[in-house]
Amino acid sequence: MLFTEEVTNVQELLEKIEELNIDIEDGIKVAVVCFVFDNEGKLILQRRGKGARDDVDKLCAIGGSANMSDNNFRESLLREIREEGGTEAVVQIDKFIGAIHKKGFDKNSGSFNDWIILSYMGTLKSGDFINTEPERCLGFERKFMGDYDRDELVLTAKVCIDYLLK
Repeated sequence: MLFTEEVTNVQELLEKIEELNIDIEDGIKVAVVCFVFDNEGKLILQRRGKGARDDVDKLCAIGGSANMSDNNFRESLLREIREEGGTEAVVQIDKFIGAIHKKGFDKNSGSFNDWIILSYMGTLKSGDFINTEPERCLGFERKFMGDYDRDELVLTAKVCIDYLLK
């Protein structure tokens, strides 16, 4: 984890990156993801489809890119949850887990990027997820955290699940 103190917006994130002297070589992008738990304590992850920018066939938390038009990162996360999981699922964002720095190639833009992934924990309060992006998501899976096969997880999911299990 880069850090575990919540930052609320891009300005605070840039200040934190500078404070920690994190080496950002390529263009920075910010993603927000939520590790959502159902009422049985099972973690809901989504399996990435062929249209995903990376990590195809891997399991990841629900979320996506933060937009400059979003007022804050929690707003970005709620927007992404609605975009990827439909409007029937009511998710409460409970707490910030931490930030992860990932360098990666984006097949959609054809460029390398430094991703800062802001991870949160949340609770599915009512409703259920609907796959609204079948080209980028193969569906949602529910298991207890320790039951997921680590080889099927994206880096962010591995790091956050390990952190939460400790």
